Amino acid sequence: MRKIFMRGLVTFSFVVVLMVYSHSDVVAQSQNVAGEVTRLQGTVEAVQPGSSRTLKLGDKIFVRDSIETGTNTRIQIIFRDGSDLILGEETIFAIDTYIFDDSGNSGTTAFTLVAGVFRLVTGAIASRDDPSVTIKTPLATIGIRGTDLWGAQRPNRLRVGMFGGIAVIVTTAGGTVTLTDPETLTIITSPDVAPTPIERFDPDDLAQVLTTIEF
Repeated sequence: MRKIFMRGLVTFSFVVVLMVYSHSDVVAQSQNVAGEVTRLQGTVEAVQPGSSRTLKLGDKIFVRDSIETGTNTRIQIIFRDGSDLILGEETIFAIDTYIFDDSGNSGTTAFTLVAGVFRLVTGAIASRDDPSVTIKTPLATIGIRGTDLWGAQRPNRLRVGMFGGIAVIVTTAGGTVTLTDPETLTIITSPDVAPTPIERFDPDDLAQVLTTIEF
């Protein structure tokens, strides 16, 4: 009788452990959800260390995902804080950090633009006074406050433009430029050289820029 009881106790303990670990995995995964795919054109991959998956409408986007688009491809991702991200073709864009407290509308976001084109309309996280949303690129770091911005990273050339909002702070080892007016931009050609003085988009250039992130 004692042996039967002990075998039952061991089995029960094993089941409880499995349930605890399974619950922990679910919680950990839910905490790592950054956003969701809401529009898609072409084939887009989400790459994690050691694995990748082809994205579909409604798929979740997780922290540490590197989103990689191909030719004639677009993807729109809505993040949990309401931020709206569109990536153009031939783009590599990584979700390095995404922490959002739904109750207090606070958090931190860190992205990396390796190459390609993006448009980001920020949500609740970027409404704070300090730049709590940053985008690293090979040439500069972009700090963002409540903004609709666009960026294009090409070999040895980064263009950053602001369509509206509060501020876009572009920093290199050579200096910092802050965009505060709609339809303005700066250009970076080296991580050691300051961004160019602020200029306004030429109407034809602006029209061309918008095509890079249109579906």
